Amino acid sequence: MRVEKMRNEFNKELSIESRNRFGKIAIEMGFITIEQALIALIEQAMDNFFKKSHKFIGEILSERGWITPGQIRMVLNKLSEDEKIKKEVA
Repeated sequence: MRVEKMRNEFNKELSIESRNRFGKIAIEMGFITIEQALIALIEQAMDNFFKKSHKFIGEILSERGWITPGQIRMVLNKLSEDEKIKKEVA
């Protein structure tokens, strides 16, 4: 049971880190504004608080028409590249 709790905490931290980085990268790439990222983060937090189904930040941004599926793929590719570099350095 303790291992499961640790795994859940790790996944939660990883999710938070990726979520924050998704928004940051999308802003840096010029796809969204800081305000749009904040609105999406607030919506995600509210959904989680009220136990609604979890949505990824990219999904929320897409539903609002602020980012395209192609742009989401570009951000995810950048995230993947960054993770690969991070692992190689470690």
